[in-house]
Amino acid sequence: MEESNCFCYLPFFSLLSPLLFIIDVVLDLWAVVSLYEEQKYFSVGLLVFLLLTSSVLLQIFSWMWYSDSSKILETKVERFIIKHGLLTLVHILQLGVFLRILAVVEISIRSFKQKTPPQEVAVNSTPDLIVLLLFKAFSESAPQLILMMVLIMQMQELYLFTVIKIAGSLSCMAFSVLSFHRSMRAFVPEKLKMGWSSSIIYFLWNLFLIGTRVVCVSLFASVLSCYITAHFLSLWTLLVLWAWWQKTDFMDTKAGEWLYRATVGLLWIMVVEEICGISSS
Repeated sequence: MEESNCFCYLPFFSLLSPLLFIIDVVLDLWAVVSLYEEQKYFSVGLLVFLLLTSSVLLQIFSWMWYSDSSKILETKVERFIIKHGLLTLVHILQLGVFLRILAVVEISIRSFKQKTPPQEVAVNSTPDLIVLLLFKAFSESAPQLILMMVLIMQMQELYLFTVIKIAGSLSCMAFSVLSFHRSMRAFVPEKLKMGWSSSIIYFLWNLFLIGTRVVCVSLFASVLSCYITAHFLSLWTLLVLWAWWQKTDFMDTKAGEWLYRATVGLLWIMVVEEICGISSS
């Protein structure tokens, strides 16, 4: 049954996703400092590599989507950046996602003052940001979760930063999937809308399902660490080829389309792991 008041929560979801992103960034910095203090230098290097790789990936997508001449900029902060030729510099400084967060905040405040229907907030302001946060969840948070779980298995003590980082990353991943699902439903009028009850159930479903698969992969990585890279590359290559076989047409350039397919392959790795988990259970 459709919940008629579901859209009244959309501005809340529009602002909560960026807030969780900022919290996750703070937890990333805390994890790096804590690992350095524990003299886990290899883990520090691996964590920094994951953070930088994911950040660069997000900036590339953000820059390409802003460079689309057909895109209509609806906020003053975005028009100011474009007008003064600061778009490339902002993304080189890894601030592209924060620019989009400011745009979402501006549109949310404006819609509140002007009493704009919440549907417009969801459809006009959040899709690109939500997709970027979904990419971040599976390109950064998922590998971090595996790293933290392996560290817990190897350490003789249970450190606070590992527990909080695992809980934070899991929550961010589950909420990113939920936000993406809600955002996509906003574009399909005939779909039943998600209210609080269905959103909570969907969030918990993803939270526990992703969590169990991360534990399984972490056990595999802790026992057979030399094979985890081969497992990832072989599965990722097959999924990228599958995305190519589907003839995706999401980006404006061929190079951008292949980058999109490679990123989708990362997302599908977790989906394949979940399917395997359901089948084995």
